[in-house]
Amino acid sequence: MYLNKLSNEQKELFLDLSIHAAKANNDFAEEEKSYLDQYCAEMQISPVRYESKNEFDHAVDKLIEISTQSELKIIALELTALMLADNNYDELEQKFMSKLLSKTGLSSGKHDKMIELLHSLSGIYGEINDLIFN
Repeated sequence: MYLNKLSNEQKELFLDLSIHAAKANNDFAEEEKSYLDQYCAEMQISPVRYESKNEFDHAVDKLIEISTQSELKIIALELTALMLADNNYDELEQKFMSKLLSKTGLSSGKHDKMIELLHSLSGIYGEINDLIFN
């Protein structure tokens, strides 16, 4: 949604975090791969990659160094959407996000609001699809 607002360096680091997030629960689901494909298209990164270039801590630390709070919120929102993609936001994924939120200083309240809004958005997309295709 908002990934085009990031710099090229931020996009590459975001992709690394996306890969780490998708693999956080040791289940790299097809829905998550689809999100990575979409992210790469939106960020104009080619070819799509499914292996990270940077470790989690390095990617987060570098993003904190070069990003505004708004950009960090964009990153957190998109990573949350990725982890909700397979409808299984499990304990390992929650730990991943907790670590990210802790390092970036984003509040769990903001993250809870992101989850709520993403669920609402998903419901609206479902209703639109029903309207169009049924």
